[in-house]
Amino acid sequence: KSASALEVVVPMPPAVQRVSCSYISEPKPLGSQSWDWQEKQRRLVWKFKKAAGGTEHTLQARLTLEDEQHRILRRDVGPINLQFTVPMLCVSRLQVRYLQILKEDKNYHPYRWVRYVTTSNSYVVRA
Repeated sequence: KSASALEVVVPMPPAVQRVSCSYISEPKPLGSQSWDWQEKQRRLVWKFKKAAGGTEHTLQARLTLEDEQHRILRRDVGPINLQFTVPMLCVSRLQVRYLQILKEDKNYHPYRWVRYVTTSNSYVVRA
């Protein structure tokens, strides 16, 4: 299985002025991922088009602080939010065996298949 439309959002403390990132991933699908430092929202956004199951991707971020004496504490960063979609997977193993459409409309022609999709609702990591 593979996940698509992945988005990792990392809120940053106010002392961060700039962020520069580099990819440390195996394998390296550089065209399918991107990062963006959103200064007004004070957050780093890392996006993937697709990630195969069992693979690991790493983004190394270098932060520039406004004051050298200011130390970022671990509790100032985050919580990290992850959004994703996994097509053709139903985590709850719920299956639709029978579906009846009661509304009889001559213009409505339903398709004879059910699409299973798993999406992240609120996947949050707190350090």
